[in-house]
Amino acid sequence: MTFLQWRRLPLVVGLGCFVAVMTWTLLVTPRYRSTALVRVQDDPSSSGLSDALSAIPGAGMLGLSRDEVESEIGVLTSRRVLDAVIDSLALTVRRPAGERAEVVSVSYREPEDALEGEIVFTPTDGPSWAVALDLDDPSTLTPSATTLVPGDTLRLGGLWLRFDPRLGPEASRSPITLRLAPRFEVREALADRLDVRRQEIGSRLIAITFDDSDRRLAAQVVERMLAEYLAFVARTERGDLGSTAAELRRQVEAQRAALTAAEEALRRNQERSGLVVPEEQAAAQIKRYAALRAELDAAEVERRAVAGMLALTESRAGQARSPEAYRQLATYPSLLENRAIQDLLESLLTLENTRSERQLLLADESRELRQLASRIAEIERSLQRLGTQYLEAVALRSRSLTAAIDSIDAELARLPREEMAYIRLLRDRQVLNEGYLLLQKQLRQTELREALRLDQVRIVDTPILAHPDDPQFPKVWVHLVLAIVLGLSVGAAVAAAQRSTRLA
Repeated sequence: MTFLQWRRLPLVVGLGCFVAVMTWTLLVTPRYRSTALVRVQDDPSSSGLSDALSAIPGAGMLGLSRDEVESEIGVLTSRRVLDAVIDSLALTVRRPAGERAEVVSVSYREPEDALEGEIVFTPTDGPSWAVALDLDDPSTLTPSATTLVPGDTLRLGGLWLRFDPRLGPEASRSPITLRLAPRFEVREALADRLDVRRQEIGSRLIAITFDDSDRRLAAQVVERMLAEYLAFVARTERGDLGSTAAELRRQVEAQRAALTAAEEALRRNQERSGLVVPEEQAAAQIKRYAALRAELDAAEVERRAVAGMLALTESRAGQARSPEAYRQLATYPSLLENRAIQDLLESLLTLENTRSERQLLLADESRELRQLASRIAEIERSLQRLGTQYLEAVALRSRSLTAAIDSIDAELARLPREEMAYIRLLRDRQVLNEGYLLLQKQLRQTELREALRLDQVRIVDTPILAHPDDPQFPKVWVHLVLAIVLGLSVGAAVAAAQRSTRLA
């Protein structure tokens, strides 16, 4: 190597690195990014204690916090969501470069997990295209057709491809290749290019980012992820809370039936026993008992007094039973207040006065005096009958009061048993009523939670379709600077190596 070549070596090496980097930058398949932003709201059913524990620094390391955002991130990156995205978009079929939608529309009738290889569409004469399969296991499947025209559908097992090329004129007659990959590879690639993370520490915003060479497919992947995630959340919440609400409704109906039966039993007991307010009714019965007892005592005193008066009157009447002795009954205070006795006494006094006047004019054997004497004797006998009847009335009243007191005694003796039965029925009704109200409250809370939890997750930014001139990778100007820095660095390193070689 000449001296001039030796001196140009750092320049050549540095320029070669620069050209290699820029050539790779211009030839590499660009990747486009699609992003979305999701906000996870607070759980309306969360308790204040859980929120307080979550706010303690380091609570997550101690297992005390309840981070819903991390849980939702786990759901977004779960195999359920990723497999649903793979199946809905048929991601096992890819175009090595460019947009798949420009060539075919793919759908699954039955998921195919083990297909691996390529499908090549080659243009022939006219509008038809020849179909060639290059599968790792050719014996597994056979295509439904070997030639297609735009608009036809190719069936390959459970995979249906509607061939509809929408390419530019310069590429319309070039072969088109589609790559088939097994599901596990697609899932791994999807997980590698997918980034789901909290936007910042303490934030409830989740940023979803996906990079892919197919810009339309990148946006569709993020969109399908959000749709599947929201559907899963809705099904889960509606399923859990819905089953809880259904069980609560069943319990509410059973509690309502039990409460109705308890109220009916209490009503029948009240109708049978007459108890409505046992304490007040017992106090009223005791007051009535005391009043009747006092009245019975007074009636007994009255009866004994009248009986004694009649006995005294009869003893004074002697063996002749002279009616005049019964005039003393009229002096008894209770009899004296009687209107009939007063009338008899007034009549007796009038007859006595008339007889005294007529005795001055007539003989004792006269007919008129005999009639007056007969009438006076008749009134005296009436006094005797009234005294006896009054005694019978007082005795009858005593017996009636005694019967009433005995009835109250029996009722008061039965009252504790009836009151205990009433208290049991009243307690059962109150317990069932409280349980019914509690179940009603829980049902309303569950229904409210079911309505609120469906709005727990909200999409802040929807995924957008990247512009063809705005790939996420590579960035030409960034790579140009990097190529210059790399070329200068490599050139300087080579120059330093040359210098050290000359000095050695």
